[in-house]
Amino acid sequence: MKIDNKIILQALEEDKAFHDITTQTLIPADGEMEAELVIKQDGVLCGIEFVRDVFCTLNRKCSLVPYAKDGERVKAGQIVARINGPARTLLSAERTALNFIQHLSGIATVTSLFVEKIRGTKAKIYDTRKTTPGLRVLEKYAVRCGGGQNHRMHLQEMAMLKDNHLRVVNDLKTAIAALKKKKPGIQVELECQTLDDLRRALDAGADIIMLDNMTI
Repeated sequence: MKIDNKIILQALEEDKAFHDITTQTLIPADGEMEAELVIKQDGVLCGIEFVRDVFCTLNRKCSLVPYAKDGERVKAGQIVARINGPARTLLSAERTALNFIQHLSGIATVTSLFVEKIRGTKAKIYDTRKTTPGLRVLEKYAVRCGGGQNHRMHLQEMAMLKDNHLRVVNDLKTAIAALKKKKPGIQVELECQTLDDLRRALDAGADIIMLDNMTI
């Protein structure tokens, strides 16, 4: 997956990686360095290419050789990449690169635990839109790396009537019909909190039912 360069630039600017006073003062400008990316905990890898992009965005002279791919299970102590380049660049971009790969690998790893729990069934694990602002595309990619599925990416992709919508909408059948007329072929999802809600949703023509905070 190709990451939007704006996300990387924003992260580097946030950390003032272009103005690292410690590194620029103490490390020679012509110094070269090789770094190893070592796994500290068993899990599912996600974001290895983003690490390359972070270092190369700060300095095009950097190069990364990966030894594992996104979606692969990795073990503590395993070297998953080697990075070469100017010492200043590797030191200044290190934290930003690690922030990306640690965060995304964490999501992929946790997702994989849920996926494993339902292995052998017809169930699937889906994500939500409850994502970190600005990082949705990356976090949903991490879910896929962990074996999960993506729910709607944004509000335009699918219609979904949540509890707050239902407080305003009086005629459910008319509302769903209006949505399908507005965008033919669109799927309409409805939140249900009781079995009565479920019956009304089915009668109104909902395509997908979300059982919201219901007990078994």
